[in-house]
Amino acid sequence: MSHELRRNFLNPVGGATTLVPMLDRLRRIIPIARGALLAGAIIVVAGDAHALRYHERPNWMFGVGWGVGRGSLTTSDGETVEYRNGASPHIRLGRSFGQHAMVGVHWQSWLIEFGEVPVKFRRTLQNLSLGFTWFPGNPNGSSGGLFLRVGAGAGLAGTGVKEATVGKAQHGGKRLDEWGVAAFAEGGYEFWVSHNFTAGLGFTYNGFDIGGDFVDTAWFAATILHLNLYF
Repeated sequence: MSHELRRNFLNPVGGATTLVPMLDRLRRIIPIARGALLAGAIIVVAGDAHALRYHERPNWMFGVGWGVGRGSLTTSDGETVEYRNGASPHIRLGRSFGQHAMVGVHWQSWLIEFGEVPVKFRRTLQNLSLGFTWFPGNPNGSSGGLFLRVGAGAGLAGTGVKEATVGKAQHGGKRLDEWGVAAFAEGGYEFWVSHNFTAGLGFTYNGFDIGGDFVDTAWFAATILHLNLYF
């Protein structure tokens, strides 16, 4: 990759690093969601303690997640840049084997867009993995909501730059996607909202070994609000 293209992909104009309004709104929403989840757990404990204790899982689970975290990219020439407050969407499908183990497919990602007119920048990290989840607690007690999850698979690092003009539609701009390998580790807790639906919080760390022309290694870490449907 040429020095000019590398500079355009890596360095914001004038050193500015301004999040787009969507991420600003997300920063306000996540603390509210955490508070709502905590309040919901308190209500469940106070009103129906059995709902929190009961963690006997059906065979299949489909889940989504959304959160906020930070990420870092190290270029092939050794320069490292870190970013805060990126959005982190997740999707997963799992199959239970007993009450303590689950195997599934997980898509975990992180993205951020920043910059000011006339140029905006985007960074994305995506991990498509085969994962194993362990529920170490008693499925008939409150500890049954604890989970630990690990996985490994294909990783994608995307870097982009596009022109931004006031009053005009934004176009795709220049984008570079590079593939490698990735792994993740996650831990958290979920509680039952109904007989087949859970909500919870988790913390995930994803590491990437890309070895590309632009991105060499990368990582992101995020706090995630989980919603899971069991069937």
